Amino acid sequence: MSDFLNFFELGVSLEELISDHGDPTSDSYFMGGRLVIFNEKIGYFLSQENKVVGFTTADSEVNIFDAHVGMTPHEVSSIFSKESTDTFFDESETQSYITVYYKEGYEIYFYSDKENSPTTSVILIYKEK
Repeated sequence: MSDFLNFFELGVSLEELISDHGDPTSDSYFMGGRLVIFNEKIGYFLSQENKVVGFTTADSEVNIFDAHVGMTPHEVSSIFSKESTDTFFDESETQSYITVYYKEGYEIYFYSDKENSPTTSVILIYKEK
């Protein structure tokens, strides 16, 4: 299992991402921010200056503070314990259940198709303090 920090470096430029991964397979907006996806597996949220501020994946082999995609929200919550905020249904963009956590300056969103079903993807956004 790979740690998310192997993929996610804050402040890396879009040009550096393209140099490392090749041309993006998708370049759009999601959750109010620019999202560039490479190889349909790894996505990066970019600032207005085209610098990495967030990361997304559906890969269950990526370790997110000892949690990973495929765990249930209950399993993820047992790892993050007090960092959990709440679970809600996103009626607008994803039509998914989302559980939000806060850890070490990151907002972490785990997505599930059903309220207590295994998670299908994760988004990490770094929020400056």
